[in-house]
Amino acid sequence: PLVGIVFGTLVAWSECWARKDDSAFNYPIGACNPMQNATELADAGCFCYAPDKFAETANIKNTANVFNWGAVKDPGFWVSVFTLLYTDILDSTGTFYAVAKRAGFTDSKGNLPKGNANMAFAADAIATIIGSCLGTSTVTTYAESASGVVDGGRTGLTAITVGLWFAIAIPFAPLLSEIPPLASGPILCIVGALMQKHINEIEWGDVEEALPAFATLVLIPYTYNIAYGIIGGTFFWIIMQILLMPVR
Repeated sequence: PLVGIVFGTLVAWSECWARKDDSAFNYPIGACNPMQNATELADAGCFCYAPDKFAETANIKNTANVFNWGAVKDPGFWVSVFTLLYTDILDSTGTFYAVAKRAGFTDSKGNLPKGNANMAFAADAIATIIGSCLGTSTVTTYAESASGVVDGGRTGLTAITVGLWFAIAIPFAPLLSEIPPLASGPILCIVGALMQKHINEIEWGDVEEALPAFATLVLIPYTYNIAYGIIGGTFFWIIMQILLMPVR
C-alpha cells in the first residue's frame, strides 16, 4: 500500500507541475477537463494536487479554544449536537466490532467483552472532545484501523505509534495534504475488501437476517457513512418484522 501511495502521488504531482491548468488530474472530477480554457477552469474551481512548499511552522492559535458560546442558545445547535452524537455512536460501534472481529477479540457470539467495549467507547469520546477543543478535524474511530490489524497490530501501542508519526508530520502538512485521492483511494478499497472476510458468517439462507444485512452492506458505500448503513439496515429489519407479524 505504501508503495502504491508514493507512486500515485509522484505521478500526480509530476503531471500537475508539468501541465498546470491542463492537468488530466484536475479536481473536482467531472467538472474539469483539459478542453476548458483558463477562465472556465477558474470558474469551476478546478485544481490539481501539487505542493508549493515543503513545510511550515504550525500555528494552532486560530483553532484551539475558539468557541462560540452564543450558539448554545440556538435550537439548531442542539439538533446538530444530537445528530452528530448518534451518528458518531453508530459509526464507531460498527467500526469497533468490524475491526475487533478482524483482530480476533470478539467472543463466540461475536460480541466484545464488556470491559473492552467500555474502554474503547471512552477512548473514542475523550479523543473527540480533545480534538474539538483543539479545532482539529474529527478525532474518532476509523475503519482504516483494519490495515494496522492486518499487519499485526493488536494493542494500543500501535495507535500510539501512529499518533507519534502524525505529530511528527504536523510541520510537513503543506506537503502531505497534497497527496491526491487517486493515490490513497485504492488503498481504502483494499482495506474494505479485507473487512469483508466475515461476510460468510451471515446466515444468507435466513431471509430475516440476510436482507437487512445486505441493505446495510449496500447503504454504507452508497451513503459514504457507516452510521447511515446501520440505520438503514435496522429500519429494514423493523419493517420486515412488522410485515411478517400476520403470518407468524
